[in-house]
Amino acid sequence: MKASNQIALASSLALLALSAASNHMIHSTVPANPLPFHSVQPDGSSTPPLYFNGDGVDNYISDGGGFLVLNDGGWLVYAQDVESDDQSTSDEQEDTPDNKLRRRLNNVNYNESEERWTPSRHAVGSIDPSTVSGLTTVAQRRKKHHSRRKNQHVQSQPPKQDVPPRRRLSSTPTSFHSLILLVRFADHASRPLPSSPQFAKFFNKKDLAFTTNDVAPTGSIYEVFNENSYGMLETRAKVVDWITVSETEAYYANGEYGFQKFQEAIREALTMVFDDVSMLEDVERIDGLGVMHSGYGAEYGGPDCFGTINEDRIWSHQAGNLGFVNPYFSNSTNSTQEEPPIASLVVPDRYYVASALRNKCGSDITRVGIVAHEMGHQLGLPDLYDKTFEGNGVGNYDPMPRSWGWDGTGLYPPIFSAWSKMTLGWVTPLEITGNGYYTLGTSANVPQVYIIREGFADGEYLLIENRQPQGFDSQLQGGGIAVWHIDEDANDKRGYLGQDGWPQNGNHYKVTLLQADGDQDLEQGVNNGDANDLWHKNSEFTVLGPSSPGKMVVDADAYLVPNTDSIRGGNITRSGIWIHNFTYLGEYMGFSVHGLSGNATAGYPSPSSAYAWGSQAQNYTLSPTNHTSSSPTVENSRPTSSPIITSPTSQPSNSTIDPETTIYYYPDWLEMGCRRKPLKDFSSWEKNRFDNIGECCNNSMPWDYTKCTRNSMRLIYDGVQGAAPIQMASSPGN
Repeated sequence: MKASNQIALASSLALLALSAASNHMIHSTVPANPLPFHSVQPDGSSTPPLYFNGDGVDNYISDGGGFLVLNDGGWLVYAQDVESDDQSTSDEQEDTPDNKLRRRLNNVNYNESEERWTPSRHAVGSIDPSTVSGLTTVAQRRKKHHSRRKNQHVQSQPPKQDVPPRRRLSSTPTSFHSLILLVRFADHASRPLPSSPQFAKFFNKKDLAFTTNDVAPTGSIYEVFNENSYGMLETRAKVVDWITVSETEAYYANGEYGFQKFQEAIREALTMVFDDVSMLEDVERIDGLGVMHSGYGAEYGGPDCFGTINEDRIWSHQAGNLGFVNPYFSNSTNSTQEEPPIASLVVPDRYYVASALRNKCGSDITRVGIVAHEMGHQLGLPDLYDKTFEGNGVGNYDPMPRSWGWDGTGLYPPIFSAWSKMTLGWVTPLEITGNGYYTLGTSANVPQVYIIREGFADGEYLLIENRQPQGFDSQLQGGGIAVWHIDEDANDKRGYLGQDGWPQNGNHYKVTLLQADGDQDLEQGVNNGDANDLWHKNSEFTVLGPSSPGKMVVDADAYLVPNTDSIRGGNITRSGIWIHNFTYLGEYMGFSVHGLSGNATAGYPSPSSAYAWGSQAQNYTLSPTNHTSSSPTVENSRPTSSPIITSPTSQPSNSTIDPETTIYYYPDWLEMGCRRKPLKDFSSWEKNRFDNIGECCNNSMPWDYTKCTRNSMRLIYDGVQGAAPIQMASSPGN
């Protein structure tokens, strides 16, 4: 047996053992398509825009105003609480088996004893739901559904392991070989479908993004992974021509999106493939199995153009326990018989399923987003979306939660996050151990990521990368520095300031983007990202540091987010790390770090002298008793002569204070720029000196001392009372 096949065999058997460790199907499904859709009611009227939410385990329809929508006998109606006296639009009101089944189809994991909402008599489009009492909102559904969802999803995930299975890639180019089956359902014999040569381009074509094509206008699957891995991973797909299986789409969907029955179609198709060895010509090994089917994906809400409801379609997913054995494999070690060419091939027990088609009508080929997400699973990445769908995980900053991308089309799956690339071995983060000024190239172009471990528990750290609207990130709403808080031991439940029981409940995502606007939109489910999330000189917060106050009393008016705190196990511990001085350096970005105990770290090579900031080495350090700087002179971001700060031991009278050249300093306060929320614990004499506390100096940090005056400066409170003014070495002017 060839060495490559031995490697493939060991890999496949390991996956088989992992699947066998669980006695249930293992599913991970893509989230529903986020784009709005319209549906036609039985009377011919069209609904207003509707939205399909959730994933294949738990999903629902809502309108644009946040009201829950149910399918009642073909009518889309607003939901109501079971206690309501409202009546359904359907003629069948009693709990007949048909009615129970119909309502079950609105929730794959329907449990009669746990249902808390029923169809109302109000058809969508016939009323303004905000004017009717008793209708169920999405927020109410989430609250009632949370405990049920939590228990159910445990049953649909792989068993938790101390070290998740991951495919670590070496620093040299590695290949990943996929077998792609094109499966046509028995009732789709006349349906026009993309050809196998088109899918060969979709998966394998190089430089496809630079040609005019309808197959993959933004790039092929090969290009998605080649770009993200910086050329370290080459994906190769063997596409088998369309195979017609014996049953219909609805049969394989089985009212549960195909999570179990569809395996019959896969095994039937594989049997046909191995019966005709010509289909596997030139196949040396199979690292991943993918199945593209002839139906429209159930992740698109509403019926397709043939009238098939999404519950009778297949939801794109990945799963295990396939249990297909190469029929020739038993002969592969028998030296007395001639080995067939395919005898040593091992079919992986895990696979992914996706629609070959885009949207719910037509014959256009699917987009790369969903396949990129599913192949991410095959490489070893987990889902990074919130399984309760109360929050949004890491949103549009990684394809593992949001392969649909910013525009919802799947054309632009976002590039993999720093954590995902590190997990797959595509980047080796450079550790920052000392205070200094550091530069970063764009993540879409260069494998540069920083990591900060000091001040955090084992397995908890910060990752820092530079995300710009380039490549598959071209639809990024705003470029800047992405700062990730990683906790490998997190419970992966959303946690945020203001949540009931937080932080004592210990809730936080394993991978968290520290959003520069402080709104925690991702955790609260407000959006999947916006132009204010990344850090730069004009972001709403321009300094990322420890929280306040020092007593760790979590109060919405005093506790500052985002911050660099350790929050493991619900215990808030200040890391002491400050990240600031975000600057643009052409395609590069720079930032300063202080609060570390080690010597300055040698960072990535600086950009060339062609950029505005110059080529000399730059460092920026700050401590409670010493503030010196030789940081870059970018767009007047700092004065050339920085103030020297010392620490007086007593507070002088007001008569000794020069209001134009004095920075107020507390022993554990740091003069660190602008934070959005005003603080309440300033003494009266200090408030008199700062007439506009909470105001910012043009949102820039460090301050432009040529524009700032004392009235727009402020300090960050650190829980220590008593103050002393600090005289600046040179006047910054007004």
